[in-house]
Amino acid sequence: MEVDSLKKLAVSNYQAAAQTAPTPKLSETSEGQPMVRVKEHREAGDMAEHHRKAAEKSAMDKYFSEREQAVTESMLSTAIASANKRLIASSRKLEYRVHEETNRIMVKIIDSDTDEVIREIPPEKTLDIFAKVLELAGLLVDEKR
Repeated sequence: MEVDSLKKLAVSNYQAAAQTAPTPKLSETSEGQPMVRVKEHREAGDMAEHHRKAAEKSAMDKYFSEREQAVTESMLSTAIASANKRLIASSRKLEYRVHEETNRIMVKIIDSDTDEVIREIPPEKTLDIFAKVLELAGLLVDEKR
């Protein structure tokens, strides 16, 4: 549903931009027939395309900024507790923690009977590698100064 409304917004912004784009001027050939000036036609098309892309970007920025929000620990705890209630029948549970180096949330899916970790999202090793890459990138930037 949200994607459809985003597409409608982008289309309406494109149509508005196309209406404000300058229309190519007509000139007459030696035979009195109207002829579109090619350069002006291309410029008008380029301008309409630019307006369309700008409207599309604006719509996407608005869409994502409205949906981005800081996740508080209480919100996360509530979501995990709700998911755990639903997972009781399948003998699974969720646990979460914050990766210290990257400050990203990790969720583990655990078998309730055996306490075996079924899956980590994202895997801790991936976050460790990401943290190391960030550290190395910081070292490279510091060395170039």
